Amino acid sequence: MTLATAIAQALDQPLHHLDLATIPPDQRAALWAQPAFRIAPLLLVSHAPQWLGRHAAQGWDLAAMQAGLHQRRLAGHLTILSTHGLEAVRPRWRSQLDGLITLPLPDAPQRQQLWNCDLAPELWPQSDIDQSHLIDHFVIPAGENRTIAQQVSAQLTIADPLAHSLLANPLLTDTPTTPPNLTSRPLTRSLLQAVIRQRGHRFTVRSRQA
Repeated sequence: MTLATAIAQALDQPLHHLDLATIPPDQRAALWAQPAFRIAPLLLVSHAPQWLGRHAAQGWDLAAMQAGLHQRRLAGHLTILSTHGLEAVRPRWRSQLDGLITLPLPDAPQRQQLWNCDLAPELWPQSDIDQSHLIDHFVIPAGENRTIAQQVSAQLTIADPLAHSLLANPLLTDTPTTPPNLTSRPLTRSLLQAVIRQRGHRFTVRSRQA
């Protein structure tokens, strides 16, 4: 989300974030009624192939989505559609994009910095995660890397189930923040693996050798 955040700061506008990968099928129909989708001046849509891909997820009203995006354009609102590869977007949708920004994938030192930015370095020695394997083989865009690390970090400080439910609400919100003063949990392979799978990646987190 780093580039979208920079655009929001440059335009002096709040950034609203919609992550299609986190919205269950029974909540998709209600998305179009969300005021933020209609009136937010700046909207980031993550995992855009859920709408625009060759294998779009079931449960989306694509006609309503197209109409909604058209209305946002007429209103002068900016919509940023995020994907891990342009090839995942159908050609007929590509032709309707106003612009395209391609970001290089981070190298290994940059990936290590991304993980350590939101997950403190002192967490890794006590973890059962093979961090070297993770850094060397889990190659994803920097924004997605940060998002996964932030979600794991948030869950490490969740002790109250109510706080967890509020934090995990997949409907349209401003960029979430972690509730303060919550009990810390250890960083584990199973936790990181769950977040990675929830984000739609097939990568398997390897256990650190004792």
